Amino acid sequence: MEKGKQEQFQSSERVDEKKEEIAAGAKEQLLGTERKEDLKLLTANYEEALKRLQAEFENYKKKKEKEKEEYRKNANALLLREFLPFLDEFEIAVLEVEKKSPELGKGLMLLYSKFLSLLKKEGLSGMQVKKGDWFDPYLHEALERAESELEEGKIIRVMRKGYLFKGDVIRHAGVCVSKDKKLDEKR
Repeated sequence: MEKGKQEQFQSSERVDEKKEEIAAGAKEQLLGTERKEDLKLLTANYEEALKRLQAEFENYKKKKEKEKEEYRKNANALLLREFLPFLDEFEIAVLEVEKKSPELGKGLMLLYSKFLSLLKKEGLSGMQVKKGDWFDPYLHEALERAESELEEGKIIRVMRKGYLFKGDVIRHAGVCVSKDKKLDEKR
């Protein structure tokens, strides 16, 4: 009988061991599942952070490219602004030479038009200002005020050409603006 009790005891120990083993396996499996979920969550967080970082970098690159283009545009505008007095004098010289020597004037006019077309290709354009237009301080510079048959605030004549570079004013048109005769009489 003792042998039976001993076998029963050993059998009971084995069952307990088996239970502990099963419990440990279940516990490990539960921990493994939690670890897998934690790992999935951690991976998802890293992926999201990486995507955000990529988007921020793309935005940074676009911003830098835009700044570079703006810098290039401003540098070109400054250079073209320096050419404008030369352009004015070149135009006057062409007109004067044409009066004295039409053939030489034609040759100079060809050079002038080639130079002007090169500047236009780069984004320079002349303002279209004429007598009777309203004075606009964003486009025009009033160099003189004079009495005229035109309404007050209208342009009497253009004294200096104005220029735009890619739509932005780089030199205001110098104009003579009409003034009201009645204001002078009241003074």
